[in-house]
Amino acid sequence: MGALRAGRLPHGPGTVGAGAHRSVEVRRRIVEGPARAALLDASADAALLVVGARRPRGPFGPDIGRVTHAVLHHVACPVAVVPEQG
Repeated sequence: MGALRAGRLPHGPGTVGAGAHRSVEVRRRIVEGPARAALLDASADAALLVVGARRPRGPFGPDIGRVTHAVLHHVACPVAVVPEQG
């Protein structure tokens, strides 16, 4: 399994972006270890977990990948899957 890596955060902590969604609390954590385990642990006290789908669209719809698939089946909170734009 892959590890979560530090990345560039497009917005400061506690914000979602411009507009009406500033009332949404966002918690970002950088952790090391298997991505599946880290996301499942994070879901224990989350109201919503947002994950991405970066693989190309398959013949039956988006191909979400192993980590997102595992999260959808074992998570402790609602999940939003956001496809990569492009």
